[in-house]
Amino acid sequence: MTRPVIAIVGASGSVGSGALACLMHDDQRYVLRAAYHTRAPQDPDKYDSMCWSRVNVYDDSSLARFCSGCTVVLNTAGPSSQIGDRVARAADRAGADYVDAFGGRQLSDLFQANPLSMNRRVIHSAGIYPGLSELLPRWLARTHFDKVQTLRGWSGGREACSPAAAVDVLASTHQGFGRAGALWEDGKRITNAMAAYSATDLPGFPGHVYVQPFLSEELERLIRDLDLHDVRWGNVMASTRALEVIARWSSRLGIHAGAENTQAYRQLQQQAVNDLVETASMDLAGQTPYYRLLIDMEGTASGATRRLRAVLKARDSYRVSGAVAANAASLLVTNPPPPGTYRADSILDWEAVLSTLQHNRCIDDFTLAFRGAAGCDDGTDRIEEGVL
Repeated sequence: MTRPVIAIVGASGSVGSGALACLMHDDQRYVLRAAYHTRAPQDPDKYDSMCWSRVNVYDDSSLARFCSGCTVVLNTAGPSSQIGDRVARAADRAGADYVDAFGGRQLSDLFQANPLSMNRRVIHSAGIYPGLSELLPRWLARTHFDKVQTLRGWSGGREACSPAAAVDVLASTHQGFGRAGALWEDGKRITNAMAAYSATDLPGFPGHVYVQPFLSEELERLIRDLDLHDVRWGNVMASTRALEVIARWSSRLGIHAGAENTQAYRQLQQQAVNDLVETASMDLAGQTPYYRLLIDMEGTASGATRRLRAVLKARDSYRVSGAVAANAASLLVTNPPPPGTYRADSILDWEAVLSTLQHNRCIDDFTLAFRGAAGCDDGTDRIEEGVL
């Protein structure tokens, strides 16, 4: 019996290498192909049974050759804001199902404007944000509450920033990904409600951190699906430097919106990317990298008030994103849903994703605990954990 083929675009990158490592643990179930563009695998002897190809995602013929004969194509290459649906279209023409570690509204809009084949299965936003940041709250709401009223979430930490990630971070600030300083209160969106960023201490985060309030489109979808009343979300960084760089360059790039294809804009964007990558590197120098996802939920269960706190700890977000994407690709091979386009948080199983994260040592710890009365954090009753 011929084994299914999973092909990974961007397999030598930060997210792709994480996805590849997870899928290699199950490589008896399927054949793996791996593609890189400019960064060849650093340790090719690790992949002695792997078929590596150099692929240019902006070259249709290069993509077509790589996708030919595949069962599932997993895209982990960036910047996603520039690649758009190019890899998805190549997979579709090759008759393969598709997973995108990124996605969001941009990809949804492209699929809506020009749908893929009717028998195609697509899972996008299969990373950490968006992806895990919505999957975990959905699971908490479904398994531990009858009704949720309040959600508080924080995501971030201290880690390196790849050039592709820098492009997407900067693009998200002026391409409608969400609203900085916004929150959801009394059942409606409140804009410019909070300071650009503020210093604080957060459970599970080491030391002092800085929080930028942010209301993403994915979070607003979650709010409506769960009928949440009050929601606040914060992007977390270990210093103000990166936040200041993002704010400064977002303003400059926003002035030139609509001129993205000009040489002047590309030069300006490259300066911004270099500045953000260098700033993240400076913040990381001599420090221990970390990523955290912290979720507080309050609602009711069996007629009583319930408060829960979930904390996920990892060394970086890239490997976590790779594990989520790998889980999505594996799902399409082992237990494919009906044809259609799915967001990862609507189709993946949290417990299966958590198992992948733990088995592949992508996280250091996951805890879930009951909390005391509102405003009182002096005592939690841990009800579930996964420690490596």
